[in-house]
Amino acid sequence: MDVRRTGRLRLLFVGDASGYHVSKWIKFFGEAGHDVHIVSTGKAQIPGVTVHWVRNPFTTVGLRHSFYPYYAARVAGLLKRLQPDVVHALQINMYAFLAALAGARPLIVTPFGGDVLVRPKESMWVRWMVGYVLRRAALIVCDADHIVPVLRDLGAGGKPVKVVYFGVDVDRFRPLPPHAGWSEKLGVAGCRVVLSLRHLLPVYDIPTLIHAIPKVVATRPDVRFVIWGRGTEEQRIRALVAELGVTAVVHFGGWYEGAELPNMLSVASVYVSTSTSDAGLASSTGEAMAAAVPPVITDFGDNALWVRHGENGFLFPVGDHAALADALGTLLDQPDLRRQFGERSRAVIVERYNWATEMGRVESLYRETADHKRG
Repeated sequence: MDVRRTGRLRLLFVGDASGYHVSKWIKFFGEAGHDVHIVSTGKAQIPGVTVHWVRNPFTTVGLRHSFYPYYAARVAGLLKRLQPDVVHALQINMYAFLAALAGARPLIVTPFGGDVLVRPKESMWVRWMVGYVLRRAALIVCDADHIVPVLRDLGAGGKPVKVVYFGVDVDRFRPLPPHAGWSEKLGVAGCRVVLSLRHLLPVYDIPTLIHAIPKVVATRPDVRFVIWGRGTEEQRIRALVAELGVTAVVHFGGWYEGAELPNMLSVASVYVSTSTSDAGLASSTGEAMAAAVPPVITDFGDNALWVRHGENGFLFPVGDHAALADALGTLLDQPDLRRQFGERSRAVIVERYNWATEMGRVESLYRETADHKRG
């Protein structure tokens, strides 16, 4: 049966199905009843989604680039067989480029942040590749106004660009009592907890958080810092923790599963993000706010649209560990202020960053794009 006769759309995504953001996005449309496919280099099983896993056997023998022609051929085959109403590349990377090269049409592209804000500055090849994808897109969907001029400069030109927020599932992420199991697991029972969920990569600047810790704990011995994530900076960050003599108050959680996030957030007194670059509001920040955990985050990009300094959280200058320490100290010392900021932050997310509402907007864009193709 042709799914399009039933009002369903046939959607083909290009992205890593094993990634948190991609899997969440495509699962929504699978559960909404559409015929959803994804061509992915990451292996995953997602209810309601057909994952076409394209394994790269060349990586282990150091011939990663030999995989690209094979990948492009697989995408071309899927395009011919599936005849999708819409092709959506989630992140502008080599695989989005290969899909565009293989003739993916009509193509919608969504940058995730570093793919347009950071990497094109580091490589002329990447800049050209991103431009190639943007020029072949029927529509660009991004999650922040400040990215739009960047996209224009990279090659989007006069292409239509729609700002749609990634959003948070406000039913899943909500205020919860502290989860006893997680408090015990992290060794933070009876403690005030500062939580970081950014990976240990240069762009997230975790050292600024580490440098703030001595000032915070000097007069607050019951405060603990829980740092989740992995990355290339891990050894450097652990060495800095030891150098500053704060090992006893820092817990490194390593990799975490998205399913555990609500319980992890339940033990937090304050959420912190030291990131130097994000597209729109970081998902982890939005999820913390939805869980009524008051945020302390860097003042850049669109962050001030979501966190009003002194009203529902605090902003601090990128890299300023002294300002971060002061903001953390203020919140940690005032439980009523934490509660007020938490409640106001959740209200912001429920009203303006609701996952179901934003994905409903995306579904409308898919239908408009598919109708234009048929017309």
